[in-house]
Amino acid sequence: MSPVAEGSGDDEASAKTEAVAGRARMLAQQALDDARIRGDTVDEQCVKLLSEASEFLDLPAESSPSDLSAAIARIEGILDLQVSRLAEANPLEDWLPLLDQWVGDLKQQADKPSTTDRMGERYVRSANVIGITCNADFRILSDNGFSSFDVVIVDEVSKATPLELLRPMLLAPKTILVGDHRQLPPTFEFASFSNPDTSPTDDEDADALEREAELLRKYERLTTASLFRDGFAEIDPRSRAALNTQYRMHPQIMSLINRFYDGRLQSGLTDPDGLDTSARWSWRTHGLNLNSRTGGQYLTERLHALWIDSSEDEAGKVAYEDSDGTGIGNKLEARLVAQVVEDLVNTCEREHRTKTIAVATFYNRQKRLIRKELESRLGQRFKGIQIDVETVDRFQGKEADIVIVSMVRNRSRRLGKNSNPAKFERINVAFSRARDLLVVIGARKTFERFEVAIEPVDDGAPRRTPVYGQIIGDIKELGGLWQAKDILGPKPLRSKRNNP
Repeated sequence: MSPVAEGSGDDEASAKTEAVAGRARMLAQQALDDARIRGDTVDEQCVKLLSEASEFLDLPAESSPSDLSAAIARIEGILDLQVSRLAEANPLEDWLPLLDQWVGDLKQQADKPSTTDRMGERYVRSANVIGITCNADFRILSDNGFSSFDVVIVDEVSKATPLELLRPMLLAPKTILVGDHRQLPPTFEFASFSNPDTSPTDDEDADALEREAELLRKYERLTTASLFRDGFAEIDPRSRAALNTQYRMHPQIMSLINRFYDGRLQSGLTDPDGLDTSARWSWRTHGLNLNSRTGGQYLTERLHALWIDSSEDEAGKVAYEDSDGTGIGNKLEARLVAQVVEDLVNTCEREHRTKTIAVATFYNRQKRLIRKELESRLGQRFKGIQIDVETVDRFQGKEADIVIVSMVRNRSRRLGKNSNPAKFERINVAFSRARDLLVVIGARKTFERFEVAIEPVDDGAPRRTPVYGQIIGDIKELGGLWQAKDILGPKPLRSKRNNP
């Protein structure tokens, strides 16, 4: 029998025990790590689940649950809330059939005229007053069952040509023509032979253009004659009437143009100066005060007509008109217009006043010069305030609170009797567009003694009258006559240096 060393059995048992314990610890650590991984996965899934649920459920703003059981409990609570909400919405099911029927009705109406259209048709068939322009397609009347009328009323008839009046006058046994024959008659631009920019090109027949021009000259009266003016003078006095009460302009402005109506105009404004708040409709006040560059104020709130003399510029130098081949212009007057407009706009903005402003001139080129000067001086504000700049002929029928008129003409020779400012109807249109304030910018030396042929209201031979001089005299008495330097500021003349 072999001898056994003392204690060897105990050591072997001890080693086995340690090995088993180590393996047990390793397995336990792995189990713990796996549990942690599963726990993290569950936590991530809970967070993801709650995040997805919040996209279609109205979840309260709370922190995410810390364990799976809490997450499940929370989801169950949310589901219970939504179930209760659905239970409350059950009565809406009663409306579903009605909604389906409504959708069906809409689909049927898509292929049929709408109720509004049917009502519109009934309204048109029942109407007894129909509005249309003289140049419109009259088939729109016959297509709607209006082939004839009892009475035809034509407004703004002074600008209508005989051909434009013929068609509407054939629609009824009685015609009422309404207009002002003391304003401009119809105008027609013979562009094909009067415009220097329309010379024949390679693909145009010069002989054909001349034949066209001859036809236009031959039938010029059909396109430029005022049937209303001639008819008003010739018709039986019992068939005509004059409306002499005007409501547009302040009496100061009316008194200037009353010369074109033989003094018959009367003002229907009960309180043009704004003294009675109960008659606000009749107020024609601008409430503006504009400072002169030479001292004082060139406009006060009680002044409703101005004449700014453009005979000389701010340095005292004569400022003549000029022409560049496209028309007549006056650069000094364009600057004066821009300065007055800027003064008006600045004051209105500062005092929070709203006034419509328009500029009228007698020549197309001057219109372009004024627009260019306004855009340069006012910048983006020019577009924002929408100032109407037009020729006098195109401004007929319009009006504004404040109207500025640029006369343009100023030359060393006498002004021609056929020039644009020589026609009394055109002067009348230019000076009668303003409601509250009229500003005329013109060369006093040119217009003060210039005589204009004015026809009497009741027909008769025209009388040559220095009407501009009379208007300037009236405005001077009101305190409204000013010079360019008062508006632009004085500017000394440059001294000429002697050459060495």
